[in-house]
Amino acid sequence: IASPMGLALALEQLAVASKFQGAKPEAQCERIRHLEARFAARWGGMGAVAEAFAVAYSEAGAQDEAIRWYRMALQSNDGSASLRASEQLGNLRARTAYARAKAAKGSRREAAIGEARDEIVDAREALRTLARLQPTIERASLCASASKRLAMLETLAGRPEAAAQALRDLAAHYREAEDLARDSGHPDLFYPALNRMAAELVVRAAEARTWTFDAAQVQAVRASLLNKATHDPDFWCMVGQVDLELYEALAAHRLAAQQEALVVRYEDLHQRVAAPRLWASVADQAEFVLEPLMSHRRGIELKAMQALLARLRAYAGRG
Repeated sequence: IASPMGLALALEQLAVASKFQGAKPEAQCERIRHLEARFAARWGGMGAVAEAFAVAYSEAGAQDEAIRWYRMALQSNDGSASLRASEQLGNLRARTAYARAKAAKGSRREAAIGEARDEIVDAREALRTLARLQPTIERASLCASASKRLAMLETLAGRPEAAAQALRDLAAHYREAEDLARDSGHPDLFYPALNRMAAELVVRAAEARTWTFDAAQVQAVRASLLNKATHDPDFWCMVGQVDLELYEALAAHRLAAQQEALVVRYEDLHQRVAAPRLWASVADQAEFVLEPLMSHRRGIELKAMQALLARLRAYAGRG
């Protein structure tokens, strides 16, 4: 490595290995720390290099280190960090704050929840500022993601009214992202639409009767997923096809009847793409949807939810 560009390339290769090639997080972090020790003093003050360190640490699962480097990237005087650095900093702040509060135990828990609330609200406001400057599907979705962490945190804190408000904010942001995708003909319409559907399930968790999503909207989501899978396939459109069937089954109270078919499809995808980091996002989303529903379902439906959630957590390396 003889230049900042060479360092950024090395960090990018580490990020790719973490994300797509199953590289072990501990070994990856050790390699990144080695590069940091050798080159941070020389080139770490450059925004693009700092951002490359942040991305590499994030893909290796070291989110606190990623946040530190994203902050450094945005504070660099050369202005070479991308706008994506601001987006990802807000996203990681919200996610990491919630995870830290959820893991807190005993007398520390209440204080941790309060600290996480402040951090998530501040991160979401930073993301909203970006979205107001230039609305994009990604920025609206990241605002929604921060609202989701806030809703989950308020549920953890036993504040149902605050959680309900955060859920309304979440749905509004995803509807904005969905509208932007529809108006522009964007191929990733399915992403905000699926998340909006998930929010509807959580809001209606206490309802005992079955119901269905709007048929035209479901068809639009299915068409978006199939188009993406045909022309530009990735993990998210493949898992999204299964998630869509899951959400429809949950709304109709028919998960037990469709559980086996859903498990086969999730397992098939896991055989092809086993990266725990990707499945961690799937498991997080499943927890967000299923845990409120499990509080109100009984019998075979409850058992089916528990079994499916346990499987997705195992794919994410959590059991």
